[in-house]
Amino acid sequence: MNNDPRGTMFQQGDIMRINNAYVEDVSCSNNSSGSILVSYAVREPGQAVSIQQIRLNLNRQTTVTNAAGQNSCICCIRKGMWVNVGFSPAMTRSIPPQSNAFWVAIQRTPQVPVPPVQPVPPIQPLPPVQPWPPVQPLPPVRPWPPVAPLPPRPPVQPIPPRPLPPRPPVRPTPPQRPSSTTTGRIARIDFNNRYILLGSANNPNDQTRFNISNATVFTNRFGAPIRFGDLRPGQMVRVAHSNAETLSIPPQSAAFRVQVL
Repeated sequence: MNNDPRGTMFQQGDIMRINNAYVEDVSCSNNSSGSILVSYAVREPGQAVSIQQIRLNLNRQTTVTNAAGQNSCICCIRKGMWVNVGFSPAMTRSIPPQSNAFWVAIQRTPQVPVPPVQPVPPIQPLPPVQPWPPVQPLPPVRPWPPVAPLPPRPPVQPIPPRPLPPRPPVRPTPPQRPSSTTTGRIARIDFNNRYILLGSANNPNDQTRFNISNATVFTNRFGAPIRFGDLRPGQMVRVAHSNAETLSIPPQSAAFRVQVL
C-alpha cells in the first residue's frame, strides 16, 4: 500500500482538504446537486497505511473545475477519476461520514501527495530594546572674535582727460563747373572718338556734338547707372554739359551727365 497515490486528509485554515482522492462512486440526479464517494489514505502506527472513505455532498455552491482549470458541471465527475477536494470540517457520525464539499478539482493523473500543513511555530518575542544612552549636550559655541573694520579706501583719483587728436583741415569744396542742359534725340554715336551728336541726322546745322570723358556719368530713365556702350542712335536723352561751346559746325561741348529718357 505504500505505492498507493491516494493522499491524506488534512486541515488548511477553516477547511479540510484531500489531494489525490479516488472517486469510488458518483450520484448525480441533476446538474445542481449530487454526491461523490471518495477514498483517501490514513497513516497508521508503524508506517502502515489504511484506505478510508468519505461522502461529499455537492450543491450549487460547490465549485467544480476540470483538469484545465475551467469550470465544469457536477455530473461531469466520473467514477475512477482522481480529484482534489476541499470540504467542511463538520462531518456526520455515519459510515462513511458525510460533509459538504466547497470545491472539487478534477485531475488528469494523481499528483504527488501534498503533506499536511504543519502549524507555524509561534513567533518568539523580540528582546527588549535597550534604551539609548542620554545624548550629551554640545559644548557652548565660543563667539567669534570681532571682525576688525576695513581700512578706508583711498579716494578715487579722477582720470585726466586725454586731448583729442587734431582734426584734419577741411578741404574746400571745389567750385562747381557751370553747366547747361540740352534734351534731344541721338543722331549719331562715335565710340572710337567718344562723342554723340544730338539733333537732326541730315542737317549738320541743327546738330550739337557732346564729347564724352572718363568723368561723364550715364543713367537710364530711373536714374540707375549704365555704360556709354548702352546708348543707341534714335534714343531721347537729356545731357548736362559745359556752358562753353566751340564756334565750329556743329558746335562742341563737354558732356557731364547723360540720362536716357
